[in-house]
Amino acid sequence: MEDLQIAYRSVKEIGLLTGPPQVQDVAGFDKPQGMLRAMKYSPDGRLFAWASNDAVHILDVAKNQMVQVLPRAGVVELDFSPQGTYLLTWERFVKPPEGPLPKNTLIWATATGEQLGAFTRKLQSSWTFQWSYNEQYCAILATNEVHFFDPTRLDRGVHLRLQLEGVSTFAFSPGRSPAVAVFVPARKSQPGHVRLYAVGQFRQPLAQKTFFKADTAQLIWNSLGTNLLVLCSTDMDSTGKSYYGETNLYYLTITGNFDCHVVLDKEGPIHDVAWNPDPDAKEFAVVYGYMPAKAALFDRRANRIHDFGTAPRNFVQFNPQGRLVAIAGFGNLTGQTDIWDLKTRTKLVTLDCSNSTTCAWAPSGRHLMTATLSPRLRVDNGIKVWHHTGSLLFHRPIHELYQTTWRPLPVQRFPDRSALSPPPRGITVESKTPTRPAVAAGAYRPPHARGTPTPASFRRDDENQRANGGATSASPAVTAAPPVYKAGTQARYIPGAAPPPGAGSTPGENAISNRLRTVTRQLKQIETLKQRQNEGATLEPEQIVKVQKEANLRAELQTLKSSKNQA
Repeated sequence: MEDLQIAYRSVKEIGLLTGPPQVQDVAGFDKPQGMLRAMKYSPDGRLFAWASNDAVHILDVAKNQMVQVLPRAGVVELDFSPQGTYLLTWERFVKPPEGPLPKNTLIWATATGEQLGAFTRKLQSSWTFQWSYNEQYCAILATNEVHFFDPTRLDRGVHLRLQLEGVSTFAFSPGRSPAVAVFVPARKSQPGHVRLYAVGQFRQPLAQKTFFKADTAQLIWNSLGTNLLVLCSTDMDSTGKSYYGETNLYYLTITGNFDCHVVLDKEGPIHDVAWNPDPDAKEFAVVYGYMPAKAALFDRRANRIHDFGTAPRNFVQFNPQGRLVAIAGFGNLTGQTDIWDLKTRTKLVTLDCSNSTTCAWAPSGRHLMTATLSPRLRVDNGIKVWHHTGSLLFHRPIHELYQTTWRPLPVQRFPDRSALSPPPRGITVESKTPTRPAVAAGAYRPPHARGTPTPASFRRDDENQRANGGATSASPAVTAAPPVYKAGTQARYIPGAAPPPGAGSTPGENAISNRLRTVTRQLKQIETLKQRQNEGATLEPEQIVKVQKEANLRAELQTLKSSKNQA
């Protein structure tokens, strides 16, 4: 098999594709068919696992040989330890009428297929364990504690406990000397705080920082495990400017000799944050501010060292070598993706990746994969592979595509070159069916008003420009909501334009009020369903679909409120 590889999971099959320059089905791989609920590469790229109705299969990728078939039915989530020594499986939690709770999270030895441990984990959103890089420890969050286990002695129970009242989030460092960051949210008059500990030495933190306005947090380590970014957010915005609350970014070093609040020069939410994976770079990028957002590069002292400009963007990702960076606008935005060369600080190309719901660099660092996935979008599902110069190398439409990923490979196999590779020649793009061109979303139209001319005050700039024969009429900027950071995809919402200040009541305004009441009622129903789910209840399929619409509804609610307030 080729080194570079792509795996995908659709409603009908799981497939493997060879990596660029010629992307095609892997020869000799017998595509699994039927109800396939999960797939996963091991982080070292050595193994590939998938779950069918009645078993979990583990494949040696390089040899294209089956390593294990675990006779376990009902598995819907898979995860590997960092070195691929252990495989974790999760089945949906169903509370029995009486008796002990079921053990629905299992840990297996990939070499032997032996089941090593079993745990009860109710929620799909937080079912898996975190691991130290060397696999010495695995850990899960418990009430007011973090539990650390020795994976070679899981039968002996908890190995270490980090006790901290109110702890809600933790993250292992990726370094070889394991450290752990823990976050406690702000409560009443008490500020929130982050503490960094060496694993097993919990009496005194290595570093810590306190801050207000912190209900939730993302803990983002750099590749060496020496520096930490803390992206904090609140449920409510005290200024009333954003329905999604406030966001702030903080920076800490593991030695405790430096910490700060990262100062951003544009008001609005923080959309995305990423470290440069090059250990020598010690820099990170941030996309922030009301749309059009700003993107900037910061050094290891949180000083802004380069501006990437202002554009409708909400996503940033470095290639594995840290030479290139992709800055894109997904979700409600148009999908345009800028690729920058950090060595020369120049923009190489802007890609048109309309309708994309996921984006990832290849281990080679020279190719970018975008995909449109279900159920986020149910049309135009498929995979595209681009060269960093902008050439589209591959496009395959796939009906009801649910998942796609590159095979992980060590970055040492693909060292950075002094000069970037030129555009490939003689590549024929596979495209079985033409895709529809992307159509920019207009202002929200209530059902009864659809099909009628859009009032001038509700048009976007580009719509007014067409209507006025090229003259641009001003309209308020659309503010994008912060992304939902847990599924790997960006939140999507319907952008809307507000009527000009001082305008009288119109049928459009009445429609906005009606829609506002409807969306508010639906969100209350979703909160009730989520509470039932957290208590262990099993939701019906249509109820699960309703819960999945929460991000879209909250974004629409923000837009509707903005329109109503400016009416």
